[in-house]
Amino acid sequence: MLVLWLQPPPPRFELITANDYERRTKRFAFVRDARARMTRFSPKIFGFAPVHISAGYIVTIRDGASELGQLPPPAFSTDAMKVWILPSNDVARVERDLRNDNMTRWRLNTSEGIPSVLSTATPTPIGTGPGLVEFANHPRIRSGNVDLAAKFMTVMMADPQGQIAAPATNQVAFRAFLKRDEGAIVSNEAGALFIWAHAP
Repeated sequence: MLVLWLQPPPPRFELITANDYERRTKRFAFVRDARARMTRFSPKIFGFAPVHISAGYIVTIRDGASELGQLPPPAFSTDAMKVWILPSNDVARVERDLRNDNMTRWRLNTSEGIPSVLSTATPTPIGTGPGLVEFANHPRIRSGNVDLAAKFMTVMMADPQGQIAAPATNQVAFRAFLKRDEGAIVSNEAGALFIWAHAP
């Protein structure tokens, strides 16, 4: 408990590398595996704390630039990316206003320290080939809040008759610290990712 108290609070948002994400998921994996085995015999004592994660991805948001422009200053920004951490209802409102046919949604009930990967085919804008969206996440709980590491990748397959003649891959890995009743919007030129994470 003292070690947790002395740890500095995690940043609200930071970019990490894919290798950083993989190292985090493998750190203390032997402890996670041992707890998983013990959970089968006594889930109330050895069970992992639950985490509920919801996410949605809109492939292109060119028509929604004005909606994002009305938000408060982003919590994190680069030339290619902007990130907002807002009350959960505000994130849901923006997602609803920007929703279009090129959208993928996930809902996941997982546990602290358990890495998950969700992959799905996604509708793509006219002029591109079939698409794949992959959302990997690794949640940890800190004082009832969720410290979420995530790796997000989109792949647009080649479509010689359309806008791209070769597969196009876009990948980003990050860490977001979401307090109770908060969500995040991660936006770049390819689209917007909406995330909610809750530890009941």
